[in-house]
Amino acid sequence: MQSGRPAIPVLLTAEFSAQAMAAWVADHRPDVLLSSDQRHHDLLEGKQRRSLSFIHLNVNPSSNLAGVDQGHDRVGEHAAALLHLKLIQRETGVPARRDIAMLDGNWQEGKLIPEARETPALER
Repeated sequence: MQSGRPAIPVLLTAEFSAQAMAAWVADHRPDVLLSSDQRHHDLLEGKQRRSLSFIHLNVNPSSNLAGVDQGHDRVGEHAAALLHLKLIQRETGVPARRDIAMLDGNWQEGKLIPEARETPALER
């Protein structure tokens, strides 16, 4: 719980639908929708869609969405470099210890974040 508001439950459903999304947004009135799938935001219509900020957790850098660009091109570059290194070192088979590379994502500004509201969502 933050700011005296109860936590908003995650919407878990076997299949997302416009009706399920609209009901969840109406019941819980979130300020922002976080998802790695834009279709979740696209299911909303009218006022709900216009008033709800959307943050994409795996945004395509060529889109106009706000969110995190995971840098898939950099991940591919690092994978190719690691494979090249393993081939040069004549390493084959399943490695005894796995190599892990951690690459930072980059924040991308977008157009689906409405202007800051003066009243908390609870008062809407």
